[in-house]
Amino acid sequence: MRPAGEIRQAILQAAVDLIEEIRQSSKEGRKGPTLAEIAARAGVARRDARVCVSNCKRAGALQIVGEFRVPKRNRPAAEYAPVQRSDLFDKGPADSGAVVLGMFMQSWAR
Repeated sequence: MRPAGEIRQAILQAAVDLIEEIRQSSKEGRKGPTLAEIAARAGVARRDARVCVSNCKRAGALQIVGEFRVPKRNRPAAEYAPVQRSDLFDKGPADSGAVVLGMFMQSWAR
């Protein structure tokens, strides 16, 4: 798998920074930053941010955590938050892919 690009890194870092600010400011009804807020913080065009956030959602790096009513807009804006990946690190060595692959290679070589 190739490493994350500059735009994706900027988007994810902006989402992390903004989620902390929102939690500290305790804005009523807010669960996460909107796409426009993420794009502004990351310094990325909205069109590029929309494509990147869509790809991050598909890859499992970002998730929609709520909706926020924006003034002068008919639809509510989605609020995003990074996905917590602690479950990946909780697995023991027997659950890792390398162990399974090694067992497969040993049985195949016989």
